[in-house]
Amino acid sequence: MLNINNNIKNKKNNLINFQEFYFTSEILIQIIKTANRYDAHMSKFIEISLEDYLKSDTTKDSVEWVYQDIILSIENIYLFLNSIQVNKNKFISNIFEEAVSAIYSLRKKWFFVEKDKNGKELEKSRFFNLLISTMKKINFIKRLEVNSR
Repeated sequence: MLNINNNIKNKKNNLINFQEFYFTSEILIQIIKTANRYDAHMSKFIEISLEDYLKSDTTKDSVEWVYQDIILSIENIYLFLNSIQVNKNKFISNIFEEAVSAIYSLRKKWFFVEKDKNGKELEKSRFFNLLISTMKKINFIKRLEVNSR
């Protein structure tokens, strides 16, 4: 009887370990896909956020609105990755490292700017430059003026 109870307990533990493995790997894979989508379609994400801004009744600055909409999503993923502990499974560890790398690369590519020794930005971020060009492309300022009348 004791042997049967141990077998049942072992099967339950194995099922729990499998579920943990499966869900952890799926979350990490989705994070990698999300980072790749943001990278490949950043202008579309900016355009969607600008459209949302035009539909809203906010008084917040449009650049701040878009920046917070997109960067907070990415930063929340980054904070999540920094808060979780990965088990000793090598497969999960490899996916975790890939997810961290994908988010870091995305942040570096789109949001980091070089600064001089005095801390002054040498240029605007790639994200900011794309935001300004997208605003021009969709006639954002004219549409904002029409909406505010």
